[in-house]
Amino acid sequence: MPIMDDAKRFGRLVVVPNRPLALLAEAAARAVIAGKADPGQAKQVYLAYFDAVVVRSKTQRADSRKVQVSKLRQIMLLAAEQPDAVLKLLARVSKLHAETIRYRKVQGLFASMVDAAREQLKSRKQLTNSQLVDVISKGRRE
Repeated sequence: MPIMDDAKRFGRLVVVPNRPLALLAEAAARAVIAGKADPGQAKQVYLAYFDAVVVRSKTQRADSRKVQVSKLRQIMLLAAEQPDAVLKLLARVSKLHAETIRYRKVQGLFASMVDAAREQLKSRKQLTNSQLVDVISKGRRE
């Protein structure tokens, strides 16, 4: 039954911290690849997301917003520079994050995606699963 699938999908969004940000990152990467956005729009994209979540002026400090915009921009930059790699990388990070969290302390999914994008931007060579697990497992933040 489709509504049951939707209910499960929405429930998973609540359980996984910052999962909506991870989904936004994937959507932003797709938009860059399709030529419908560019990394310079990261601030507008993040603020549109944030305004849909809460009233901006009361909840999130400006410096925190800048950090989140910068994180999203990293993924959008990777999409602009390596369009063939970005979605595969984000999918691999999501999968490895779900596996790694079972046996090791990890940082949040969105932060893991951002750090993986930063590492991938340094190289044209695809990051290995071992390298991604190291990225996912480093300092817990987000």
